[in-house]
Amino acid sequence: MRKISFLALASFMVAVVSLQTASAQFPVKIRIPRPGQTKPQPNPADTTQPATDSTQPAQPQPDDRSTAKPAAGGGGEKYPKRTLPTDSPLFLAETLDISCETQDYYWKAPKVSNYTSWIPLLRFNVVYEGSSRLRYKAEYFMPDGSPWYSESLDQRGVLIVSEDVSDKLNGKALVTGGTFGVKITNMRDNAVVFQGKFKVVKYKPTGNEGDKYFFDFYVDQDWNLPVGYAALDWSERSVARPNVRMWFKGRLKPEDLEARLYYNGQQIATTDDGGSIVHLESRYPKRVGNDAALQWDLYETNWSRKVLFITDEHARQITEFSDTRWINSSPGDYTVKVFYKGEQVRETKFTVADGDLADNGIAKQNHISTDKEVVPVKVMGNVEKWNALAWKTDAFYGNPLTGFSVP
Repeated sequence: MRKISFLALASFMVAVVSLQTASAQFPVKIRIPRPGQTKPQPNPADTTQPATDSTQPAQPQPDDRSTAKPAAGGGGEKYPKRTLPTDSPLFLAETLDISCETQDYYWKAPKVSNYTSWIPLLRFNVVYEGSSRLRYKAEYFMPDGSPWYSESLDQRGVLIVSEDVSDKLNGKALVTGGTFGVKITNMRDNAVVFQGKFKVVKYKPTGNEGDKYFFDFYVDQDWNLPVGYAALDWSERSVARPNVRMWFKGRLKPEDLEARLYYNGQQIATTDDGGSIVHLESRYPKRVGNDAALQWDLYETNWSRKVLFITDEHARQITEFSDTRWINSSPGDYTVKVFYKGEQVRETKFTVADGDLADNGIAKQNHISTDKEVVPVKVMGNVEKWNALAWKTDAFYGNPLTGFSVP
């Protein structure tokens, strides 16, 4: 009887060892739910990723902001809103430039040399990230309203421009000035994105007084001077750079300009220290020569290392922003004063509210398609000679601004 018991005990020990070996080879834990407890469901993430400790601080994420306004940051700021490009193109009305393409040939008098004629040259920018090619057309009208001609516009990235063909002036070019009409249509949906008029001036270039038919033509751009734009530059991570764009006349050099920024009557920044004035665009006739009075220049002012909008908390960790003033949390009016060789020549303002540039309603009220704020600019001093009333009839090429008042 004792022998049999010993054998049974030995067999039992062998079975236990075998069971432990099998358990080591297949480490699967089987949970048996208690009465009333729901059976746990398998989670694939549990087998590939370690559990995340929700108490750890969130790490900086890639810049993937959308049009939604983020929540307030750790410093109490409200962040500005960014409008991203979409598959629907946004026509930027402030970039529309209508000029005169000229040649020393007139198709109605082919045997006469140095007979200057012209047709419109049109260009503008869009905000767009779609893959489909954009298709626009422009229609032009004579001063009496009758049709002149139409053309398809070429797309060059986000630039839309008049088509470039060798014989486009034949049968179309004119030798007279006047006020002409224009209509731009998106051929994808036949929507009219712009309609207006432009004033063409005919003049005699200096040094060619003896040529009977030799002239030049330009589109009057004086309306631009009292119309400015405030916007945010999102090219840097974690910050948005406020900037103001203004037009000047007479070939003023950027190094002779200084833009000072004021808040509550106190100067808080200047482009001479931690900022810059950047030349963006020039508009002038083909034979402008030394006549600086026929050149209009667009400049952008910013204070990129002194005054910024913070867009996420990562910026607080960057040494180069240690002296930066975050204006998200300082609502109110900011005044910009521009000086030319020490003499004030411009003044405008933008407003900060709710952590962002405040919409003054001018663009919306006047149906101006843009991603910027339209701001009135006071033109001061005697440096530039210009028509101070042009904006009342010619703004945005024949679209006078309602609710817009020049300071």
